[in-house]
Amino acid sequence: MKHLFRILAVTVTLMLSLNAAAQQQSRWYLGGGIVGGFNFNNGSIGFVPEIGYRISPNISAGLDIGYIYQKSSGYRAHRAIVDPYIRAHYTLANFIYVMAEAFARYDYAHVIPDNGDPYNSNYFRAGLRPGIGMRVGSRSYLIARIGYLGYKSGSGEEGDGQIKYHCTSNDVFIGYGYNF
Repeated sequence: MKHLFRILAVTVTLMLSLNAAAQQQSRWYLGGGIVGGFNFNNGSIGFVPEIGYRISPNISAGLDIGYIYQKSSGYRAHRAIVDPYIRAHYTLANFIYVMAEAFARYDYAHVIPDNGDPYNSNYFRAGLRPGIGMRVGSRSYLIARIGYLGYKSGSGEEGDGQIKYHCTSNDVFIGYGYNF
């Protein structure tokens, strides 16, 4: 939990300090999306609201906070996530852009095994994740992120504790945002 409070404190401090520079035009944005995917008997689905601040025309800092329900063979889990990020984007066309995010994500999971006692777990992920965005109005946009290159710990899955490209159903995000 100490990691969670540190991440939140740094993110809130960053956003509040940047707010002073936004007196002429608001640079804040709100959004959210769904995360998840399904294959055979396994799957996950979640909702992840987002708040962020444009530091410059091509750099943003934000925070995703969300809930994910996950079901797999042998267990189901309820997960809460806190995911601060710094996003850089480059416009390819008038309305399409590519982006990369540096992030550090904390997951708290309440795991309920099919046979056994429920338990709680903590997961940590950090790295770079690619994405693509599309403006759908003067102030709104759609984004998609698939996977990330980085480190993951605590999940017990293959690749845990290694730096590599991770792409599971929990690493797919499709969302909407609105600039104020």
